[in-house]
Amino acid sequence: MKISKNKSEINSDGAVPPEAAPAGVCDDNSPEPTWADVMLMIPRQHRAKVLDELCRSARESANYAREAASLAKELEHLRPPPTREEILTRRDAKIVRALAAYDGPATRRARALANDLALATSLKGLPSSETLRAAAEILWLNGGRPLAWRQIQNIADGFRRG
Repeated sequence: MKISKNKSEINSDGAVPPEAAPAGVCDDNSPEPTWADVMLMIPRQHRAKVLDELCRSARESANYAREAASLAKELEHLRPPPTREEILTRRDAKIVRALAAYDGPATRRARALANDLALATSLKGLPSSETLRAAAEILWLNGGRPLAWRQIQNIADGFRRG
């Protein structure tokens, strides 16, 4: 950004008034000024103090984020376990997302997912395909019990029993 140093564009304290700022700083075409634009509007003698304060604030913010992450990790075991309703809601959402990976009409997709659920019960380790991985997650959320295709279809249609 280039600013001509005419006396009319720079205050006696070294700051550029908003009306003399370069295009894009404070005009209607720009939603908000950049940090460089803001720094140019601050008087020269105060720029170092502002930069020091911004650096201190950034360090404190980073420290706060690290402390918050470690505290969340320590307190994770204090969180109450999810309710059955929350688990079933997650399972249902996972089923709806998994069905989107299959082609064909709704019943064919539900049958394919039911087959993958049955296959995933016998797998040892993490499956390689996305559909089997989704089936394994659904099994985990459902307590290891596979679902029949009709139940999967009902869940996809928004109905759940039990």
